[in-house]
Amino acid sequence: MQQVLSFLVIAFVVLLAWHFLRPPCNFRIVVRDARIDVRGRAVTGKAGQILNFFRQDLPGVQQVRVEGYWDGRHLRLRFRGGLSRAHQQRIRNFLVVTL
Repeated sequence: MQQVLSFLVIAFVVLLAWHFLRPPCNFRIVVRDARIDVRGRAVTGKAGQILNFFRQDLPGVQQVRVEGYWDGRHLRLRFRGGLSRAHQQRIRNFLVVTL
């Protein structure tokens, strides 16, 4: 019982640290099959352009999550899913120009 309790406490501390130490994001783009979801205050008014980019320029992308932070000068991105480095760079270039 003592080991289980210790494990749960350690797991809780790790999750808490992960939650507070990960970099912030103010936009998120999620692609699942043919559905593209664009959210966040940094992409307000740009969702249509982002949707068109993913539909026209990256039609083969099926499962992707792009989280990022844009402060008006610097762009930080995190990618999850089946993207090549070339696709990641294309997305990065597009977002830098668009945002």
